[in-house]
Parts: sequence; C-alpha cells; structure tokens
Amino acid sequence: DEEQLIELSPVTSRGFRRCRLPLAMVGANGTISAANDAFSIFVLGRIESMVGMSLISTALPAFWPSFGEDLATMFGDATLAQVERVLVVADEHGQKQILVWMERVDDATMQIGAHQLNVTLPAPSLSPSGRSIH
Repeated sequence: DEEQLIELSPVTSRGFRRCRLPLAMVGANGTISAANDAFSIFVLGRIESMVGMSLISTALPAFWPSFGEDLATMFGDATLAQVERVLVVADEHGQKQILVWMERVDDATMQIGAHQLNVTLPAPSLSPSGRSIH
C-alpha cells in the first residue's frame, strides 16, 4: 500500500546507498539521477557523487562497448525489460568476468548494476554460535 511505501522510503534509500553491489539510476540521455558508493568506485575508482554526471562520458563505455546502444535500445523498446552483458576485465590479479545489467524502472529511468561472476570465496568456518562466516 502507498502509505507503507512512503514509510519505508528512508530504509530503502539507506539500503540502496549501502549496497555492496554497484547500482545507479540513469535517464535516457545517460545522466545519473542516483548512484551508490559501490557504483562510484566501480566506474570512477573512488567515492564521489555521480548525480548529474553523464555515464557516457565516464570510463564505463570503454569496457561496456555496447552501453550507448543498449541504453538507446532499452528506452526505444518499451517491451524490453532488461539487458545483461558479461564483460571480461583484466587487472593485476588476472581476468574477471563481470555481469552488468540495465533494468527498466519506469519509462524514464533505468537501473544499472554490476557484480563479479567468478569470485572465489574462502572456505566457510564456523563461529562459536554455529553460524557460517566468511
């Protein structure tokens, strides 16, 4: 119900900002209306407000070559709910596969996110409470 959504808005906003997955809200021209710190680190390599910044003018299209085309396709085809791409990025630790996605929020906004696919987690250990921790 609408009243409950309004009450949850600060919690939802805090969850968005604190999420460890890079997330951003982007308009049709690529302008960012919201981005969490993880997204800023992912795109810029540092924490910086990205609101009002054009994603097209950042490093993102360099490793997501179809970004501009994907954005135009998403805004041009109302029946398309999302676009997903697997990118291969190399750094000093080797190659990483990163899933990037663009998902329709409404007719004027897309959510963009990313996460690494080939992550090796340490073997779980048990704490005294019996819960698994990493």
